[in-house]
Amino acid sequence: MKKCYEFFDCNKLDCVRHETDDLQCWEIDGTLCYDHSDFFTQLRALVKSKIDVCSECTYYKIYNNTAKKI
Repeated sequence: MKKCYEFFDCNKLDCVRHETDDLQCWEIDGTLCYDHSDFFTQLRALVKSKIDVCSECTYYKIYNNTAKKI
């Protein structure tokens, strides 16, 4: 599966996700995902944990749906 920055065609090279292939984006603090859309920024203001925000992400949903089939 593509990495999140490939999936979103993200050019934020300063995002920590570009530094590691060992973890998924939702497992890493300091990602710049919230900049992808106003939706994530607003959702992040309402919830306490990163995974609550990530669970609404298209990439997260596709990845987890694919992983369940394996």
